[in-house]
Amino acid sequence: GWLAPGALSLSAPEVRECAVILLQGYAAICSSSGKEIRDLYSVDCFREEALCGTPNYDGIYMVPKCRSEVLIINEASWRRSIMDFPCMQDSDSRILSNVALQIEQRLGFQPGSGEIIQRSPLFRGMPSRFTTNLRGRVRNRVVKPGEALVQAGEETSCMYIILDGTIVAEPLHIASRQNASKPAEPLATLVPGDSF
Repeated sequence: GWLAPGALSLSAPEVRECAVILLQGYAAICSSSGKEIRDLYSVDCFREEALCGTPNYDGIYMVPKCRSEVLIINEASWRRSIMDFPCMQDSDSRILSNVALQIEQRLGFQPGSGEIIQRSPLFRGMPSRFTTNLRGRVRNRVVKPGEALVQAGEETSCMYIILDGTIVAEPLHIASRQNASKPAEPLATLVPGDSF
């Protein structure tokens, strides 16, 4: 539908969990505090990760800057459409790959290149052809707040590179009378670009 400039209807809670395609017009993406983060132009998509079930943790929203036409798609409608088109079954991974490319660009890396992988001490100094090839083979994953990626004593066969958000490494909680009332200090806090 059509929206007038400054319309805040795209900040409503039920719309914040949807993807929005800007069909015509010009808009801004705003932080939860109202600060403009970046601009959107015709045919840009906003919050496409919502179609994969990723909540809007940051509370960002879109504000039209001129008379704009948008298409709003919720996850349930997206899932029903995918069921009708078997060729679209891998769409979640394509959406997350696209979001990852946008985040790489926002972090100052060439999207899809191996630059973000080369930042890791393990791959620092490796040829860019190798890291770009590796970047094309990675799997993008959304982690919910509080979800454990790795547990103490658990074997893992992968490496993680943080693209967005913060990961906190916490010590294994062992009950004892001495420190029961004292919260454990984080071992490390990882930010975008960090790896483990």
